[in-house]
Amino acid sequence: MRVRSLLRVHPQGHLSPVLSLVAASVMLALPLYFFLRATLRSLRNARLARVPDAARVDGASGEGVYKGKVARAEDADVAMRVEIDQAGTESETSGEYSWKWTETNRRVEFAPFYLVRKDGTRLRVEPTEGAYLVDDLDRKIRVKDDFRTKVAELVEGEYVWIAGVVTEGPDPESREGRGYRGAGMGKILRAPRARPLLISSEPLGARYSQRARFHARFAAGLLLVLAACAAMVAPYADRVLGTTYRGAITHVVELHDEDGHPSGYDTDVEGSFPKVTSTLKTENAEGVVADVRVGRFSRQIGARATMHLFYPPFAFILAAIAAIAYRIRAGQTLPWYRRKLVESGSGKLADNR
Repeated sequence: MRVRSLLRVHPQGHLSPVLSLVAASVMLALPLYFFLRATLRSLRNARLARVPDAARVDGASGEGVYKGKVARAEDADVAMRVEIDQAGTESETSGEYSWKWTETNRRVEFAPFYLVRKDGTRLRVEPTEGAYLVDDLDRKIRVKDDFRTKVAELVEGEYVWIAGVVTEGPDPESREGRGYRGAGMGKILRAPRARPLLISSEPLGARYSQRARFHARFAAGLLLVLAACAAMVAPYADRVLGTTYRGAITHVVELHDEDGHPSGYDTDVEGSFPKVTSTLKTENAEGVVADVRVGRFSRQIGARATMHLFYPPFAFILAAIAAIAYRIRAGQTLPWYRRKLVESGSGKLADNR
C-alpha cells in the first residue's frame, strides 16, 4: 500500500506563507519608519541647537542665526505683533474648581524691520505670514470676565535672534547703490526654503535642544516597540532561514471545543530531526509523510515557514498606539506659536485672568 503524503500544509491558526511574509515585513517596517522619523527629527534639532547664535560673520550671505536689535522701518508702526483672543470657562467637581482659557482667534501684524548688528550694520528683515514670533505672551488685555487677549510684540531696541537666510535685495533705506529714483541694495533676511522665519527674543539653541530631547525620548520608546515586533517575527524568520525536512506522522491527538466538537489535531512528526508537534486542521493517519520546516530554534509542520495569525494584529495595535501617542504628544508640546493656545489649571477663573 502506498503511504499518503502531507506536503502542502501549515499549522492551524497560521497565515499562509505569502501572507506571513507580507505581515512580517509590515510588522518591522511600521515601527522602523516611526523610529527613524523620530531619530532624524531629534538629530536635526540637535544640529540646529549646536549652531552658535550670530553664526554668520557680518556681511556674509547664507543661512544662519543672526542676533541684533530691532529697529522699525521708517514708514512702519510695528515690527511684529501677535494677539490671541481667549475664552475662559470654569468647572467644579466635588467642590474643586478648575479653569481653562481656549484660543478663539489669532491676529498677526507684521512689517519689514531692521536687525541692527553689534557693529552697526543693518539687515532688512522681511517677515511673511508663515513667520513665527518666538516670544512670551507677557501682556494681557482683559475684555470681559471670561474673555481676554494675550499679546506678544517686538519692540524698538529689543534684542532678538532670527533664523533665516541672508541674500542681496532692494532696501528702501539703504544708501548704497541708490540711483536717482530707485532704492538702494542691501542685505535682506528672509525665511529659509521650506521652513518658517523664526524671530526669537531668546537664544534659539535652548528651544532646539528641548525639541531634540523630546524626539529622542520617543525614539527610544519606538525602539522598544520595534524590538517587541522583531521578537514576534524572530521565530518565523528563524524558520524562513531554516531547512525543509521530510518525516512521518507518528502520533495524532484529537482536540475538542467547549461543545465537544473536533477543533483540531495535535500531530507529531518524527524523522532525522527532533520531534515536531503542530496543531493541524485535518486529521491524518500515522505513517503519512509530512514536510517539516526546521530552523535553528523553532520547528513547524509544513514545507514553508508561516506565522501565527495572532502576532500581526498585536504588533499593528502596538505600533499604532505608539505612533498616535507620538503624534498627539508632539502636538501638545509644541510652543504656543505653533499650536492653538489652550491653558488650564486648578482654581477659580476669576483668580486666573
